[in-house]
Amino acid sequence: MPSLAIIGSGISGLGAAWFLRHHYDLTVFEAGGHIGGHTHTVTVDEDGRPVPIDTGFMVFNHVTYPHLTRLFDTLGVPTKPTDMSFSVQHRPREIEYRGTSLNTLFAQRRNLLRPSFYRLLLQIDRFNHEALAALEDPALGGLALEEYVRRGRYGEDFLELYLLPMTSAVWSTPPEKMLCFPAATLLRFFYNHGFFGLHTQHPWWTVDGGAHQYVRLLTTRERIHLRIPVRAVRRLPSGGVEVATDTATTRFDKVILACHAPTALALLGAEATPEERRLLGAFRYQANDVALHTTATVMPRARLAWSAWNYRLDAPAAPQPATALRTSQPVGLRPQAAEPTGCTRWRKRGRRMNTGPIRASKGACPPAS
Repeated sequence: MPSLAIIGSGISGLGAAWFLRHHYDLTVFEAGGHIGGHTHTVTVDEDGRPVPIDTGFMVFNHVTYPHLTRLFDTLGVPTKPTDMSFSVQHRPREIEYRGTSLNTLFAQRRNLLRPSFYRLLLQIDRFNHEALAALEDPALGGLALEEYVRRGRYGEDFLELYLLPMTSAVWSTPPEKMLCFPAATLLRFFYNHGFFGLHTQHPWWTVDGGAHQYVRLLTTRERIHLRIPVRAVRRLPSGGVEVATDTATTRFDKVILACHAPTALALLGAEATPEERRLLGAFRYQANDVALHTTATVMPRARLAWSAWNYRLDAPAAPQPATALRTSQPVGLRPQAAEPTGCTRWRKRGRRMNTGPIRASKGACPPAS
């Protein structure tokens, strides 16, 4: 049986190991002491009862995640329905809403008397309808999100109170960086996940008992070497590859780099091909602060607005200089509350996970891919 090294024990590595287990002699290398990558379940005590809380991977749906769904079905992973409701809380303007139903849109009843709030809802509805046609427009390919919003004349409230909070939460990225995000990628993601309306979302599911359940089932038969960082991967002229760690260099017939792009590129080193450098070198990452807590003060004041995801904007920050943006958009359309911001992921019965203020450098937008 040919040998296969898999570098990384996240879902990519574990999934590959599971589906290839009958075809290769497998060895999985993990640099850290944790198996599962983005999947991380923390057990906390609640009134003497252990409660599993996921702080990484949390939800999936059967439409957008067909391979993961098939894997869970094969493993017999217990799952249960959940929700992906979303709320926005703009504290300087004292605006709150939750986009689940008409009742929760007006969870803050004063919104019934705000003409600006009705205009916001109309712009959201127009954006949803026009986005489907925009996806077929070849001109969309080169547009950043800020430029797309400007051309559509959706307005500052639409950007500040809806689109940037939503996208910033989804990608765990500061709102000022989302202005540079490729519009085509964002619209396609919204379409694939059913985000273009109150009643278009796919049903969401979560792993019952914590996502570590599927990691446990996936790792019962695989050889996983923890705390063994791979230092280099080298192609052999005679075929196969060498995988070098601090203690040994081992030959394998094949290797799967199931790790982050910068790590994969570093492992290939000088032997990386121009195409590998182009693809792996294009990825950017964002550092975020995360805190697990039970504080209700970060939640919307209107209890009806409490959602699975709760995005809060606090005191407005100074606008970004024009040189920080790739488009020629006027300053007035930029979010006035670039930071501090936070997104609280609420767990039912008082269990919450807060992603807190976002740490990020404010550089120029990356070039569109």
